[in-house]
Formats: sequence, C-alpha cells, structure tokens
Amino acid sequence: MEILIVAALFPVIAFATYSNLNSGIRIWEAMQKETPDETAAIFYSKVTGELGNMFLYTPIPFNAEKDSITFAAPIQAPAALGGDLGFGELRYYFDEKKRMIFRQERNVSDLFKEKPGRARPLLTEVSSFKISFFTKDPLDKKYKWFEEWDNSQGKKLPIAVRFNFEASVAGITKNYSKVFRIPAGET
Repeated sequence: MEILIVAALFPVIAFATYSNLNSGIRIWEAMQKETPDETAAIFYSKVTGELGNMFLYTPIPFNAEKDSITFAAPIQAPAALGGDLGFGELRYYFDEKKRMIFRQERNVSDLFKEKPGRARPLLTEVSSFKISFFTKDPLDKKYKWFEEWDNSQGKKLPIAVRFNFEASVAGITKNYSKVFRIPAGET
C-alpha cells in the first residue's frame, strides 16, 4: 500500500520540482540580459559626475568638437602620486570605426610629459554620437544650443552639454539624448 502511495506522489513531486527550477532558470536568464535603457543609465551615471565636476584650469583648456569633449576635472591619482584624488584632463570621444564612446584620462604629470592618456570604452555598439553646447550667443545675448564650440575662447565653460547618440544593445537600436548641467559654466 505504501509503495502505491509513493509511486503516485513521486510524479507530482518531480513535476513540481521541475516547474520551480525551470521558472527560476528563466527568471535568472531574463535578469542577466542587458537592456538598452539600463546600459544608457550606467553611461549617464558615469558621465554626469565628471561633467558636473569640470572646472577651468589654464593648462587644460575646455576643448570640444562635434564628437569629443576635453576638460579639467578631478580624477583618481596613481599610487605613485599618492593614490588619492587629484586632477587632470578628461576626454570623451567617439571612435566611428570601433563604434565606441571612450573615456580618456591623463593626470597632470602625464599631461606635462605629453604622455598619452589611458582610454577605456564606456559604451559599445554606438552608430552615431554628437555633442552640442548650451551657452549665451555673443551676438544677440540669448541662450542657445550650439553644434560647435568656439575653442578660441577657452576661458569659459558652457552652461550645459547635450549628448545625442544611437546605440544597439541586445539587438535593439535606440536614439538617446541627455543634457548634462555644468555648475561651473558661465553665469
């Protein structure tokens, strides 16, 4: 009699165990997939702090083009220089051939020795990238977005910087646009 009860309950218990494990594996796989919005949010988080901390420093002028931006900001100092926060040159740029947005950093020592900075990719599978700048137009004294930055001035920062890009994550292509406020920008 007991053998019949065990024989009858075994398939029910096996099916319940299989169902629970199968559901758990599907949930785990879904959680491991990258989503475009998640990737963009991580990128925004990294960039927001550094653009927000930019400052004017004569040896590292603010320089910008349609697909790159260079500025002075706090950076992590190498262990040989104390290993704490220091300052240096940060550059965000788009490499069209590699389809990536990179972050390049040079500390002041590397800058004056004219050594190349360390570059690392921040965002991959990017098909286009454009930067625009919000500042006061010197001609009509109104605030506007500009596609190009007048690098000859070098003595001021924009009020905000906007990144427009198109990126693909997990086969999904989306357009993104994000405005980053620059607290040290002109007032």
